[in-house]
This record gives sequence, C-alpha cells and structure tokens, in this order.
Amino acid sequence: MKSPLAQAGLAAVLTAILYIPGLAVSPPHLLHDEIRTALQAKSLADTGRDLNGRMFAVYFPEAGYSVGRDPVCIYATAAVLAVLPLSETAIRLPSAIVGGLTVGLLFLVGWRIFGRGSTAWLVAAMLALTPTYFIHSRLGFSVIYPVPFTVLWLLALHAYLSSPRPVRAAIVGATLGLGVYSYLAAMLMMPLYLAITAVVLAVRREWRNVGLAVGAFAVVLIPVALWQFAQPNRYPDLLTAYRLFERPTGPSPPILDAMAAFARERIDVYWDTFNPSRLFFSGESSLQISTREVGSFLIAMAPLLALGVVSLLRERRSAWGGVLLAGFLTAPLPAVIMADVEIRRWLVVTPFAALIAGYGVERLLQGSRPARVCCFVLLALMPLQFAAFARDYFGPYRERASFWFGGNIRAALETTIDDVEGMASPTVYINTDIPWVDVYWRFYTIARERRRLTGTARFVRFESEPPPRPEAGAIAVIPAQNDAAASALERAGWIARHRIADLDGKPSIVIYGSSS
Repeated sequence: MKSPLAQAGLAAVLTAILYIPGLAVSPPHLLHDEIRTALQAKSLADTGRDLNGRMFAVYFPEAGYSVGRDPVCIYATAAVLAVLPLSETAIRLPSAIVGGLTVGLLFLVGWRIFGRGSTAWLVAAMLALTPTYFIHSRLGFSVIYPVPFTVLWLLALHAYLSSPRPVRAAIVGATLGLGVYSYLAAMLMMPLYLAITAVVLAVRREWRNVGLAVGAFAVVLIPVALWQFAQPNRYPDLLTAYRLFERPTGPSPPILDAMAAFARERIDVYWDTFNPSRLFFSGESSLQISTREVGSFLIAMAPLLALGVVSLLRERRSAWGGVLLAGFLTAPLPAVIMADVEIRRWLVVTPFAALIAGYGVERLLQGSRPARVCCFVLLALMPLQFAAFARDYFGPYRERASFWFGGNIRAALETTIDDVEGMASPTVYINTDIPWVDVYWRFYTIARERRRLTGTARFVRFESEPPPRPEAGAIAVIPAQNDAAASALERAGWIARHRIADLDGKPSIVIYGSSS
C-alpha cells in the first residue's frame, strides 16, 4: 500500500477500531454535558430545529447556559442520530470517529514532513496511543473537535509552504475559520494560528496571500457575525459564564497591584500546565478525564519530546519548526485565561506533541547504535503502557470514576420508567439533590421511547417541602445519602422499593413507592 491517502485511511480505521468498542461501558455513565449535547442533537435530527425552535442555529443556547453549545459536535451527533437510536454509544460515536479521522490526517502531515511512511506511522500511533486523547475521543461533547481542525491547518499550511499558491493560502484561512465553530477555546486558538500563518507568510513577503488567508477566515465567520448581531448579549454572557476578568470581592487593590497579581497567577498556571508529573505520570486530578494511573501522555513520550524540541531549535531557519514549537508552547493559553490547568481545554497540544516527538525519533534513528536501540525500546514501551492503561480503563477505573460521572442515575431512572410503565397517570417525584436529574430524566424517557413520561416528573426537595401521602403507584427518587429526604418520605408513609447500587457496590439512589 504505497498511496499516502490509503495509508492515512488505514490509520484512521485502525484507530476507530481501537476507540469505538465499549463506548457505553467506559466511561461508566453519561456526563450532563453529554446529555445536553445529545438532547440538542436529537431535536435537530428529529425536527431540524434546536430545543428553542431555531433552524440553522450557529450556537445552541439553553436554560442556564445562554452562551450556547458549540455547533460542530451537535451537528455531527445529529447526523448519527438521524440513523441510530438515542443511546450512550450513539452520542459518543461521533467523537470516536473524529478521533480516528484526526489520526489519519496526522499521518498525512507526518508523511509530508518526514517524507516516509515509517515515521508517519509512528507519529500517528503516538497520537492514537496518547491516554488523554483516547479518553476525550470517547466523550460525547466538544472538547476533541478543535484537534482535527488544528491538524487540517498544519496539513494545509505545509502544502502551501511546499508550493505557495493563492488557493492554498485561502484554504489555510478557511480551515481555521471552520475551526472556530468547534469549541469555545478555538475562538482564541484559531485566530492565533491565523496570526502564526500571517507571520510565516509575511517573512516570505507574500503579502497578497496573507490577505487571502485572512479574507477566507473572515468569510467563513460571517455566520458568527450574523449570530452576534442577532444575539448581542452572547459575548457579555460569555464573560459572565466563565468569570473572565471578574473583579475580586472586597476593596479593589491599586491597578498595578491587580495587574501584577493577575499576571503572576496566569504565569503560574502556564508553568503548571507543563508539569511533568501530571503530563507523564499522574494525569489530571479529575477522574472524568484521567484514570490517575497514567499521565496525559505515555512516559516514553517525554524523552522523545525533549529530543524533538532540541532538533527543532537547531533548525533555526526552518519556518515549519517555528510553527510546531509555537503551536506546542501556545496550546495552554485557553487554560491560562481560565486559570484552569486541565488538559481538556488545550487538547490541541496532542498533535503538536506527536509531531515534535517524531523529530525525536528521527534524531535517535540517525544517531549511534545505542541511540537507535534506545529509540526502539522507547517505541516498544508505548503499546505496553497503553495496554496496561486500557486494562485499567475498561476495568477498575469504571468503579473509581463512577461517582465522578454522577453515579448510577441511568439504572435508577430506567427502573423508575419500568415501574410506571402502563400507568394511565403516573406520579413521579425526583429529588433535585441528584445533579442535573431533569435533563437525565428527559434523555432516558426519550431513549427508552417513553416520551409521554417526559413531562410527568416533578422535581422537588423533600427535605424542605413535606412530601404528600403516597398515592397508589406513585414513585419518589432520592439520593441514597440524603437522610433528611428519606426520613421525610418514611414519616409520610412511603416505603423503599429499590436500592440502586453504584458500580462499586455502594448505595447510590433509593426509589420509594406506596405500600400498595
């Protein structure tokens, strides 16, 4: 198979085969962001409109989040739900497919950079086996979606640098413009990549093509401009929702002191994003995006990355080397602005890391025999460590992470749906101490094709409002740890009918009913 496109397709398919199995198994439960994305996509697939009744929405506002969810993920999920029924697998499938396609695209970038398939395969494999990339490719919301646009930009830019043509400059700009629609952080990163592109072209004195790239970028963003005109409060709401530039409480410090404190905090965050302990050993603190048994990257990536950086720094006149280093070093900027080091905000670092590590591989393979042996050992360790990570991810991790994913809400709500099946006028009370339970209830009634039950639930707080006497066939759902609600229900004559355990065997949710 000599064709680079065919090999890239094979790399994408092999990655998808690795990423797709067990989407409903691990992660153990759906996050509320996945649920909300799925409900918007389901509405779009069924009616052509979002949950607010809008056609051709650019962003998807909802109660409690007026900024709106990112469109690329929702439209991709809607395309899948037009074919498949609503389920955990269906709403996570687009992310897994995108994860595989991006690996195929990175193969093409590696082929163009290194000029041979062997290193391109290694670069693609290093991305595919990156734990944080694998984890985020199995979550049904937007965080993975800027990565393919970043890789497409690299592919388009390298093609332009190899053979400068006006149409290729326009493609570079259009690719970045499309990337803005992928994720909130892309609103910062795609213009930054456009600026990097403009600098590279300006150094070559290709001013006309700078204008073409910027113009194509602007044309693609016309829908965003129109949306902003129609929704003028979106950007103020964005600043409020993410507490950007929020003033501290209490007396305001002098302006210079405030600026210095802001700068120190952001510098600390930037430094911490590249903390080797988290990147290569412990991973993120949240079990939603890390197993805590492995770093965001495999350990063997560390020396290869370091050698790759050294190789690129020695290529002082290489515009391409400057692009890769700039992309790698600026990747954490969304995390810096949010003062949140979690890598989910800067997943765009993963393809840059894989490509730079490819330079490290090349450096070792061109060195002495011990250097080549060292390279082979590092490459062999990668699938071995990934295999250990995968065993944990599909095994003990599910129990450790269950609480972080909200507990066994699915089992509780599906049991409730089964209990009221066939009742003419079911009465369902659900305690609001179960986070986001209203959207979970809507999701599972739709997924179980029981839409008539969607509007029947009453969301209450039994610990603050006394429950009624139980009617025949009435159901009440509360967290297992809510002793106040349990006592109130039992005093009113309710009895526990089901005790739903979490994956670790601990009580999660209790379902009460009448004695009859």
